[in-house]
Amino acid sequence: MTGHYIVCGMGHLGYRIADLLLRLGEGVAVITEGSREDWVGDVEARGARIVRGDARSAARLRDAGIDGARALIAAIKLDMTNVEIAVEARQLRPELRVVLRLFDQQLARQLEKAFGIRGLGMSALAAPAFAAAAAGEHQIATFALGGQAFAIFSLELTAESPLRGSSVRDLEERHHAAVLDVDGHEPEGPPPRLRLEPVARLTLLARREDWLALRGKPPAGAAVPRSPRRRVGPRRSWILVRDAWRNAPLLLRSLFVVFNALIALSVFVFRFGMNLSFVDAVYFLITTVTTVGYGDYNLRESGPALKLYGALVMLLGSATIATLYSILTDFVVSTRFEQLAGRRRLPDGEPIVVVGLGSVGFRVVEELRRANAPAVVVERDPDGPYVRAAGAHVAVVLGDGRFEETLERAGVARAHAVVAVTGDDAANLGIALAVREVNPRARAVVRIFDADFAAKVQTSLGLSAALSASLTAAPTFVAAALSPGVLSAVVHDRRFLMLARQEVSPDLAGRRPSEIRAERNVRIVLRPQAPDGAYVVTSGDAALVAGEQVVTLTLRALG
Repeated sequence: MTGHYIVCGMGHLGYRIADLLLRLGEGVAVITEGSREDWVGDVEARGARIVRGDARSAARLRDAGIDGARALIAAIKLDMTNVEIAVEARQLRPELRVVLRLFDQQLARQLEKAFGIRGLGMSALAAPAFAAAAAGEHQIATFALGGQAFAIFSLELTAESPLRGSSVRDLEERHHAAVLDVDGHEPEGPPPRLRLEPVARLTLLARREDWLALRGKPPAGAAVPRSPRRRVGPRRSWILVRDAWRNAPLLLRSLFVVFNALIALSVFVFRFGMNLSFVDAVYFLITTVTTVGYGDYNLRESGPALKLYGALVMLLGSATIATLYSILTDFVVSTRFEQLAGRRRLPDGEPIVVVGLGSVGFRVVEELRRANAPAVVVERDPDGPYVRAAGAHVAVVLGDGRFEETLERAGVARAHAVVAVTGDDAANLGIALAVREVNPRARAVVRIFDADFAAKVQTSLGLSAALSASLTAAPTFVAAALSPGVLSAVVHDRRFLMLARQEVSPDLAGRRPSEIRAERNVRIVLRPQAPDGAYVVTSGDAALVAGEQVVTLTLRALG
């Protein structure tokens, strides 16, 4: 067996990788110790070689045909196990292309820099899809390049669309968006002047800010940019008062309400007991409560009962002021302790609530932060590995997300979306159903490990999105094994789209992108622009320069 790809481990991710390679018509050998027999039987029936045993063993790697393999993908859950597999494989084949599943992206960068071993994080690849689904965006894939955030989006034109009547060239030259396909068909040749009509479906590649400008509005749930210096206006003052009141213990709030009710009642006592007008009675009450002294009005000529009542009002005033100071002090002190502990208060507006702070949940929170979207985290385990790191930037609510009480404390009643990404499918579904009770308007995005089951759940339960992290991440793992320099990959409309950064070789220098596209079926979509080297969409057909770093798009049909 030669010219094939070795997949080590066949859990959810490994199975999706093997499945995708087989759909691309590639040869596959799988090394697995214990996998679902239906998965093993499926890939074996389609031509994959199955090797039972530990992939760290040189004997098992030879059984899988490592001498003739094009690349190896280690997709086991444990980082160090995958690293051990890579070390053993490189000892047998030093030049072999190796792709690892690694959560530790710092380790991944070091391995790639030192040994050319590519490390990808499943959670990091899947997180943008969960964040986009929560915001209601049609984002398919995302990647970073030269400090810029790029993404692939899908867009359906309607009769009201501002892009109606535009051409593909218009999108690329005026809106800086590369059109990857129109209605499932790739535009051929140089950017055509094809007019876009309603009900056309487009797949676009653009910088995130260009996409937002193209849509004409910020993403749903995004925070409104604020000036660094915030003025304390009426709304801000009211929020502070509201937070201080909610933060106070119930006993203090009850005493404050009772004292003020008695003081308000005293207005009528003084009005009728001293024969004062309503305004004079209010004035006299305030001077009594605040104990500022008497001048024009006093109780010297009043009867004993009214004098004793006046003394009581003085005591009530002092008690009310002391209670008010206690409420404010409690608010200030508790806020300070929360800051010292790294905890944050719930954001204003319509936040996106992430339930489950595992590896995927933490990455989703990071993605929301990059998008400037207000986020809240719900986590059961106060000692979870990511609680402290997330709590330094977003509000963390401890509790079980399946309970309405926990969701209410997290602000789900006013949330734009809830993303349930715990490690338990049943818990995620329970959270989605609980969200429906608390806030039927909120988008419900759930993580389901099995991709086939996720599609069924989304349809039958009417969820906004049910996503499988392994299905979302698998294309990039496959692309990294197929070609070096891969930035992102996605399966869309039964086609495999792969974006890679490549250096223009001397034999391609002076050639035009249209010529290379016609010869090799590879399209150049991004090129660096002088003088800052920022990448822009390729809208012309200028000749390539030797050593130039370009981004190419390769499309392959899936079986």
